Amino acid sequence: MWQTYDREELYREVWEKPLLKVAEEYGVSAVALGKTCRKLSVPVPGRGHWAKLAHGKEGAKKPPLLKLDKIPVIYRSPVVQKKPPAPDQNDPEFAPINQLLSSGALNPPPVDASGRPHPLIRHTASLLRSRSRKDENGILLPR
Repeated sequence: MWQTYDREELYREVWEKPLLKVAEEYGVSAVALGKTCRKLSVPVPGRGHWAKLAHGKEGAKKPPLLKLDKIPVIYRSPVVQKKPPAPDQNDPEFAPINQLLSSGALNPPPVDASGRPHPLIRHTASLLRSRSRKDENGILLPR
């Protein structure tokens, strides 16, 4: 069930693509992968390395992977797919929903063309205008 990190493979991957993308493949955060690299003594590219390469400049030189007398073993859980695949919209289960959406039954009613606001809005507006406590900018103050 538990898997271990392969030090050489991790070294190769973090120098081929950004740490965020490698971490996504392993199903962990970039911070967690960075800590794992530090524990395994795997050198990682510094900040701005991938931005420099994207703009045609020379990034940091890839340091060699040092030989260790004792390599720590770090366990990780198997990669779990984060998002379930999106359901197929042509699924017969979605037919009633698609029909309801296309019929327009869920569309809001048209706005009253007379331009007069709803009676509740008119009443609220008159109450707000009648308040006398306002600050120097004309903003209503609480009671």
